[in-house]
Amino acid sequence: MIFNKKKSLFCALDTKDLSLAVSLVNTVKGHIDGIKIGLEAYYSIGIEGYRQLEEIGIPIFLDLKLHDIPNTVHSAIKALLPLKPAIL
Repeated sequence: MIFNKKKSLFCALDTKDLSLAVSLVNTVKGHIDGIKIGLEAYYSIGIEGYRQLEEIGIPIFLDLKLHDIPNTVHSAIKALLPLKPAIL
């Protein structure tokens, strides 16, 4: 059986430097389907950095490796949902 699923290409932003991340995304945005912001990058750039990257207009995979007590993860997800990441 052949699957005809569209593959998505996300660029991992593994930098703690917001200006470098913004520059990189602006350079490659026409060639990728989205960006991935990992735990270290998110802690470094914060919500304001996330918002700046969001303004570029490309889907964001917010990859924070959420794993804890179920109620804690539930609360963390509720706190992150206003950011409206494409993938969490």
